[in-house]
Amino acid sequence: MDVLFVVDSLCEGGAGRVVARLASFFQRLGLSVSILPVFDNTIKYDVNSRVNVLRTFDKPLEHSVVERIKLIRESACETNADVVVSFLSYINLYAIVAGIGKKWKTIVSERNNPYTDPGNKMIRFIRRYLYLLADGYVFQTNDARDYFFKHIRAKSCVIANPVADDIPEPYRGIRTKRIVSAGRLTRQKNYTLALIAMSKVLHDHPDYIYEIYGEGEERESITKLIQQLSIENNVVLKGHVTKLLDNIKDASVFVLSSDYEGMSNSLIEALAIGLPVVSTDHPIGGARQLISNGENGILVPVGKVDELTRAICDLIDNPELANRFGKAATRVRKDYSIEVVGNRWLKYIASICGK
Repeated sequence: MDVLFVVDSLCEGGAGRVVARLASFFQRLGLSVSILPVFDNTIKYDVNSRVNVLRTFDKPLEHSVVERIKLIRESACETNADVVVSFLSYINLYAIVAGIGKKWKTIVSERNNPYTDPGNKMIRFIRRYLYLLADGYVFQTNDARDYFFKHIRAKSCVIANPVADDIPEPYRGIRTKRIVSAGRLTRQKNYTLALIAMSKVLHDHPDYIYEIYGEGEERESITKLIQQLSIENNVVLKGHVTKLLDNIKDASVFVLSSDYEGMSNSLIEALAIGLPVVSTDHPIGGARQLISNGENGILVPVGKVDELTRAICDLIDNPELANRFGKAATRVRKDYSIEVVGNRWLKYIASICGK
């Protein structure tokens, strides 16, 4: 079976990371696999060298929707694809149109909260109906699936993100006095909430440092807020780093403050390496699927500063509780391994293709 994955890029964002892992896993099983990164030719994620990564335009962002659709169609023909598997709403729409009248099957995968993403209401309206032309649908959570029509839900499959198979072993030593977050610097991640909470945490625990890993368009506003809160001596914007998990594995607490998510790769990986975790219970249910509140981490309501502050302080003040959560969290290594998740994908794709 020939599989073509279509995604925005292989250099940033959770979708590209998942595609890199799935494509490499499929290749190891002997499938013919190609990846088309529509918006960027840069490759930062590890991809099996035998996976065919197609080159897109020299200046991808300058090209029109029609040209992107044409690119997907030509790439599917070039690779003799039996199935095109696309990730992210806009890419999904392009892939569906590209496949009209063609022999291959088209499977689309939603990676965020469909109630709010894309932000354009007209695009969300178009998506609801254009998706009816796809052959299959993969969602990360039941809540995301339930947004769509009954016909779509009936033909869909819910599959979580995989844990990387090369992540560090869980850390078991004395933890450093660091609180960490990882993710793009965007409004969705609500670092404003995290920083206001952190100003309160640091008031009682001035010997701690808060580190934020990632880059994005909100970097300037985040820097200004850090200065306004007078916590610049205790907060570090680390930017992109190689081997993120090696950098954060011995931290005291991992914090995810998002207003909404699909299923956060950084959250899965933090749990997998045994970090004590605090996360907002954001739509579209990814954190709730991963965290049993009070058993392997703490869930707090979206946007609630006091609850987030209290949860972080509870883990700092109760290291035995934090260690218990961290040990329980590592179960995701087994439940969401690339073998488990990859085989679910493969089984679903085979069912759509009649293989």
